[in-house]
Amino acid sequence: MVASVTTSAIFTGFLIFRMPLWLMAASLFCLGFALGIGQPLTMTIITIAVPSNSRGAWLALRLSANRVGQTVLPATIGLCSAVAGVSGVFGANALVLGVTATISGYLMPKSRQENDN
Repeated sequence: MVASVTTSAIFTGFLIFRMPLWLMAASLFCLGFALGIGQPLTMTIITIAVPSNSRGAWLALRLSANRVGQTVLPATIGLCSAVAGVSGVFGANALVLGVTATISGYLMPKSRQENDN
C-alpha cells in the first residue's frame, strides 16, 4: 500500500515538468495504475484486519473518508492553481501523496521479526 502511494506521488510529481506527450502519457498510465492498486488493497486490508461482525462499519467508514477526500482535497488544492498555476496543482497533489505515504509507513504495524530485533 505504501509503495502504491509512493509511486503515485512520484509520477504525479513528474507532471510538474514540461515533457513530450508520449512521456506524459506514460507517466499518467503509471500514475493511474499505481492509484488503482490502492482501492482493492484498502478493502482487502480492512477485511483482514477487522473482526467480521464490524466489517460493514469499517468499509462504510473507508467510503466516507474517500468521499470527504474527493470533495475537500480538490477544493483545497485548487487554491494552489491561483498561486502556482497548473503545475502547482500537480505539485500539491504529489506533496499530499508523499506525506500520506510517509505517515502510513510509520503507522504500519511492524512484523514480529522486526519487533524482536
